[in-house]
Order: sequence, then C-alpha cells, then structure tokens
Amino acid sequence: MTEATRPDTVNADALPEIWRYVAIDDFSLPASPVIQSAKTFVDHVFERLGVRRRKDSEPVRSDEELGGIDANRIKRIVPQPDWHCAADVLEKMLTELFASGGTPHRVVVLTAPPWSGYRNILEELTLREQYSEILPPTAEQVFSNDGQWLKSFRHNRSILVYPFLERTFFRHAGALDLIRRFMREAASGNHRPVILGCDSWSWAFLEPLWEGRKPLVITLQTFNEQQIGQYFLDLADSGGSKGVFFRHATTGNIILSAGDGSGSTPQSDNFLQMLASKSRGNIGVATAIWKASLMIERNNHKETAKEAAGLSRSRQTIWVRSFEKIVLPSVPSQNVHDSAILLHTILLHGSLDVGLLHRLLPRMHTTPDAVLSLLEERGLVEEGDETVSVSARGYPAVRQFLKSEGYLVDAF
Repeated sequence: MTEATRPDTVNADALPEIWRYVAIDDFSLPASPVIQSAKTFVDHVFERLGVRRRKDSEPVRSDEELGGIDANRIKRIVPQPDWHCAADVLEKMLTELFASGGTPHRVVVLTAPPWSGYRNILEELTLREQYSEILPPTAEQVFSNDGQWLKSFRHNRSILVYPFLERTFFRHAGALDLIRRFMREAASGNHRPVILGCDSWSWAFLEPLWEGRKPLVITLQTFNEQQIGQYFLDLADSGGSKGVFFRHATTGNIILSAGDGSGSTPQSDNFLQMLASKSRGNIGVATAIWKASLMIERNNHKETAKEAAGLSRSRQTIWVRSFEKIVLPSVPSQNVHDSAILLHTILLHGSLDVGLLHRLLPRMHTTPDAVLSLLEERGLVEEGDETVSVSARGYPAVRQFLKSEGYLVDAF
C-alpha cells in the first residue's frame, strides 16, 4: 500500500504551523536528549546482538495491569491526516516562488525520507485546478526507454507534478536512459514549472545524474518534540478522542494533555524528545513508534458503545510504555551481506514489486526469498499491493545498519 492510499483519513486543518519546507542546506535534525546521546553507541551494539537492555524501576502501572489497544480505537486515537493542509503550505510557497520572477528555477524537487508524507502531499496538490499529475511509466517502459511516455505530457500547459521520480529508473544496465531523458526534458525550460517528488534514497542516487540547469531542491523540515506532540493531540481530537491524555506508564509523568482545550499542557517527560530523536523527526516513523507505545488498563480494555461514538465526557488515560520497553525491529546478525544488498535495493527504489526485486538483485549467498522472509519476520520490511518496502518501525534500524555497512545513504 502506498502512502497516498492509506485509509481512515481525518481533517487536518489544525496543523498549519507544523508543516515546513526548507532548502536542503537549512534541514536540521531534532536535538537528542543528553542521556540518549551518551547511550547511542551502546544501544546500537545491543541492538545488533539482539539483546534488550534491562531497566530496573518501579512502574506506576505494571505490564500486568496494562494491555494493548484494539485496532478500531487506535484508528481514532492516531488516525491518518488527509494532507490537504500540508499541501496548502506547499502551494503557497510555490505560488510565491514562481510569481516573484526572481528565481531561475523552473524545476522544484521535493525530496524526503520514506514515510514522511511528501508523496501524499504532492498527490493532494495534483487534485487542484492549476496542476496536472504525470503518471509513472510501467517497468517495461523504463527498461525499453519508451519515448512515448515522455510525449504523453510534453504539451500539457498546466504546472506538472510528478510525485514518483523514483519510479522512472532501476539500478540496472539499460534502465537509466529514460530517467536521464526525463531530467533533461524537465531542465530544458520548454514548459511550465515542474514539481518533482523523489524518495530521499533515490535522490541520493539520481542527483549526480542531473544535467543542465539545477533544480531547486527542498525538503520537509523535521518535527521536533513540541510539533510531534501537537500533531498527536490534533489527530486524537479530530479522530473523536478529544480529552484523552497520555501518561508515562513507568514514571506516571504526563507526556501529553490537551488541558482545558487551550493547547497542550507543558510536558513533564522527555519521551517525545526521545521519539523525535529516534525517528529523526520523520512524522511517519514517529507515528508508527507512538502507536506501538500506547496501552490502556486491562479493566478498560473494551470500550462502551458510548465511548466508541465519541460521546464520553470523562477524560481517559492512555498509558505510554517506557521508551526502552518499546520493541522495535532490529537487523538480524545472520546473512548481513545479503540483508544489506536487499534492503539497500528496496530503499533506492522506494518500494519494489517482488518480481522486480529479484530481477534487480545481484548474485547473493542466500536466496532472495529466504532473506526477504527473514526480514519480514523481524518486522523490517512489509509487503502490500504486491510490492515490498521497508517498514516505518523498521526504518531507523535499517538506516543505521546500512550506514554502518558503508552503503550510500540519504541526507536525512
């Protein structure tokens, strides 16, 4: 399933200030908690060994007192946004950029990491009157360097939006010609402005191939802990879970609370700062980890019909696991070489059809299916709509693993 087809969307009008677009040079990662920074190397060693560090503390709520939250309630506490507010912010920036006449750029590339939502935002933009979407070529058109695909949009007079630049190439002999022709066409200036979306891993590979006038490259600025907290509160509110507040299961500290409706209560816990750091400010990754952290008391495990309808006026406590207790996927210690090749191939292309994945992989010591099965079992990759991609919860471990193995990684 692609980012743009996720169900259970809600209105996100309350989120105008947290969506920010910046030039690559202005991109910055969230600050890391001091304690976490000191533990980074040790945690990575434990993760590679598949060992969880033991923490001794007396929790306010024990694991025995708490249970998971059913899928329907999770969808109301952490629903998916509909992205139109983020697209509004982008459209305003683009309108000012092109109207000023002060920029030489006729091509804008929006590149961001997997799960960040950039693709959803661009697809929302294509629904608006002055924009037209370029549909990606088929795999066979890429391999055959099919010029008919280029002709299909050459005379379109709208502002062109292509959310899937990574679908125009394969890292394979003879599968780079079409992307080269497309980038030359985009840089030629023979048409109205072009907005390109590209996965950050693909862009790291493609940027050196760009010829001619350079595009303006922008990205989504990362979410810090305050923005992540406001995002989660607004989603809970929009999903019918207004009035819930989130407490740390070990310390009892309040992590998030809407207070009296005037805004979020000041945080008394560093959980969100740790979440921002672990996710590198990627809101999709942060959301996946957040969902995995949420629990309720077992005697409140089944909600009433009144609560399900969003009519309960009592404030409900959602308990949040200690960050150290959140089970995130880790890269297995076996088949390291083959795992790295497979994971990097997937990330370079955003996601891949399973058949194409086999076609693109070099010779491996272990069969690709066996490696893929192991990575799926560990929660690092997931399959959907006949494609395979790195999972949101597995992405931090995969990125760190590939960087440590010396592979080309993205800038984010």
